[in-house]
Amino acid sequence: MTDLLRVDDFRCHDQHLVHVLPGREREATCFARQLLNQGVPAGLFIRGEDVTDWGFLEDATGVEHFEFVDFSRTLSCTKLLPISHAKYLRIVGRKLSIDFTIFTSLQTICYQWHPESSGLESLDALKSAYLYEIGSAKNASPFPLPPSVETLQLVRYFAESIDFIHDMNHLVDLEIIYARNLRALPPLRSLKQLELKNVGRDKFAYDSIPESVEAIIIEACAPVHDWDFVRKISGLKRLVVFKTKCAAPSSAAKSALSLVPLRDLPRGVT
Repeated sequence: MTDLLRVDDFRCHDQHLVHVLPGREREATCFARQLLNQGVPAGLFIRGEDVTDWGFLEDATGVEHFEFVDFSRTLSCTKLLPISHAKYLRIVGRKLSIDFTIFTSLQTICYQWHPESSGLESLDALKSAYLYEIGSAKNASPFPLPPSVETLQLVRYFAESIDFIHDMNHLVDLEIIYARNLRALPPLRSLKQLELKNVGRDKFAYDSIPESVEAIIIEACAPVHDWDFVRKISGLKRLVVFKTKCAAPSSAAKSALSLVPLRDLPRGVT
């Protein structure tokens, strides 16, 4: 990464983000555009209750990366219209209802779910989605993700199932963190990487893990009652299981486990 000589006032946790300060919003936007003109990838980082004049977003032409964290309640979806060109959007720390159809080029979204949000399925260019606190809201069932998504992270997912509105044939990387009610995975034909943390309670259908998977990490999840799911995953290259109760594998499952090149399993499993 390029070391930047920047105005200290706008310094941020990420050297390629410009911190928007109260009363100096337009100055920060101008600084970000200057960095972009110098060939430096720069985005805007907006945090706190004090930033209440959102007119500076109208000056953000050319800026494609925006992060809103613990933002003022004065922010609304209509005030995001000037940044409809954004490619990276992070909105966390407070829930904001968004009509995602206003965005034309979003490739990455980090979003704390709002039960009145809409239009996520319209984001044809979306490649990565990091979604937080999805409950049983009507706008999450079926799950409105566009089929273009390749990477998906779900954090604090409260429903019992994941029912996508589209076939997710491009999804290759799935991470689920804290989904105690989840009972099984949906059909995912192209999935390669799977990470489950605090998923399931007494029972989880591990046999719902797709045969296409090449790497699996299971941490603090529902007990693994049998290992037959490994037998059908012929291309499995890495398997890590820890902080999870596991039954002893059958002889056939033990043979299948021995074929996994990289494995880190509880004592007594292999």
